[in-house]
Amino acid sequence: MSVTLTLPDIRHAQRAAATDVETFRSDPCALPHLKLGSFAEGAAHAVLLRRIVLWLHVPARLLSGLGLGLRNLSWSANWQRFLYDCCYWIGVRQALADDNCFERLISGTTILMYHGFAQRDESTSRYVLPLRSFEQQLAWLRRRRYNVLDLETYLQCRQAGQLPPARSVVITIDDGYADNCLAHQALRQHGMSATIFLVSDYVRAERSRNDWDDATDTLTGRALLTLSDVRHMQRQGMRFGAHTRHHPWLTALSTETQQDEIAGARHDLEAALCQPVLTFTYPHGANDAASRRLAQEAGYLGACDTHLAANYPSTPLFNQHRLEIRGNFSLFDFVLALWVGQHRLFAKWLRK
Repeated sequence: MSVTLTLPDIRHAQRAAATDVETFRSDPCALPHLKLGSFAEGAAHAVLLRRIVLWLHVPARLLSGLGLGLRNLSWSANWQRFLYDCCYWIGVRQALADDNCFERLISGTTILMYHGFAQRDESTSRYVLPLRSFEQQLAWLRRRRYNVLDLETYLQCRQAGQLPPARSVVITIDDGYADNCLAHQALRQHGMSATIFLVSDYVRAERSRNDWDDATDTLTGRALLTLSDVRHMQRQGMRFGAHTRHHPWLTALSTETQQDEIAGARHDLEAALCQPVLTFTYPHGANDAASRRLAQEAGYLGACDTHLAANYPSTPLFNQHRLEIRGNFSLFDFVLALWVGQHRLFAKWLRK
């Protein structure tokens, strides 16, 4: 059995690409359901090799010769699928005839996740990043001309079937610690915004510290934003989302209690802020079919988990992935993390 593609195979891949492009043009909202919206699906090494083939502008006909002479290999089906997918994406680029649109299809959007920020006299940890490091990261994003979107704008793009700009990044901050005021000022200096996810019962009742985490957690006892702080940042352009009422592990709760935590948090925050609250993140990243359904029914545009990957049109709106930026990251680590999050090849490195 040969592992090469025949010319009919190549033509079939390119016809499928042209059909998907035409469907997308006539109905943009169909994009999540098309192969066109799932560039990063598959093994990480195959996705990276596919990017290299596209970057080198390898002609589809040349791919038909790759693997010539290799027969009866155990991985032959995977190799043929890889070659077919490369021909499909070459066909997509040809059918679009728009390099900018093609780049937006294949680049994905990375959502960054932060927690606390340390000043000079405070020690750092996995969840507490030096403020100076955060400022350096923002400066690097600006120098490299990344498009920093707020989460609501990104999700509205997704709902409308629109492609975010290439090299888009979203910044999110979990829990709502008092030091987020410092991060807010850094963001303003760089002309950027972020979404802070608040634990609504703590904001509403002015409960001043994190007491939901285990006693050994470095965030336990950390000071939280007051409602006055939140309203001040809101007036200056900061966005806020919901992080449940009490920060529980949702998957350990009954459906009724999950509903109270998810929908109740939105109700609490909208009453306190007099503004729609349209984004949500699952505490600890824990979610199941019930919590995703309840988040959708509560009226959120989408919800974030903690799965390490970039987001593409096929990524479910209520399972948006995020890249955790840890407190011990140097600027080099941050840059590498963006690359790893995009390509997933060395994801284990980020989990250490």
